[in-house]
Amino acid sequence: MKKNFKKIMAYIYMPLFFSFIGIGIVYIAAYPLIKTVTSAASLFILDKEPTFEEAGTTIETPVNIVENDSNTINFSDIQLPNNHDVIGSISCERIGLIGDFYYGDDSYCLDRGAGMYTGSQIPGRGKPTLIAGHSTTVFSAFQDAQVGDEIIINTYYGEFHYNVTDIQIYQKDNCIFDLEQDKEQLIMYTCYPFGIFTPVDHRMFVYADKISGPTLVDN
Repeated sequence: MKKNFKKIMAYIYMPLFFSFIGIGIVYIAAYPLIKTVTSAASLFILDKEPTFEEAGTTIETPVNIVENDSNTINFSDIQLPNNHDVIGSISCERIGLIGDFYYGDDSYCLDRGAGMYTGSQIPGRGKPTLIAGHSTTVFSAFQDAQVGDEIIINTYYGEFHYNVTDIQIYQKDNCIFDLEQDKEQLIMYTCYPFGIFTPVDHRMFVYADKISGPTLVDN
C-alpha cells in the first residue's frame, strides 16, 4: 500500500516539477520580447499607486560638449542615455511641476518621475519627445496647466524651453499624437481625472513647442 502511494505521488509531482522547469526556460527565452512589450504598454497603463525606491543613474555632463555660436551641438559628442538613466529634470514654475526626467517609460521610471518613451527622440533632435507621468505624483500639477505655460527640460547637454500650445483629453484607446513630424515638440500625458489610483479610461495630453535650447546636429 505504501509503495503504491509513493508511485501515485510520483505521477503527480514529477509532471509538476518538469512543468515548472519548462515555464522557466520559456520565460528566460522570451524575456527580451516581454520587456519590450511591457515597456510600450506602460505608456497607457499609468493607473497604480507608485512606490519610491533608490534613484537611477544620473548622466554627468561630458567634458567634450561645446555649444557653438549657432546654438548647435554635434550629436556624436553627447553621451547617449541608457534605459533607466536620469537624463535631466522637467519643470514648470507656474503650476509647481518639478521632477526627474528618465530615459524609459516602464514602471521603474514612472514610479520615480517622468519617463520618456524611447521610441521618440531626446530633446534637441528636431522631432517630438513623448513623456509620461503619473497623475498622482509628478504630473499631478498638470491639472492646473494652461496654454502659454513654459515647460523647462534641463538635460546633461543643455537646457530646453517649451511653450504649451494645446491641452486635450482623449479616451486611452484613442489618443492622438505624431512622432514622425518634423517639429520639435513635447508631448506629455497622464491619466485623467487626477488623483485616482484605480484604472481610468481617459488621458490628458499637454502639447508644447520648443522656443529655445540647443540643436543636436549630425556631423
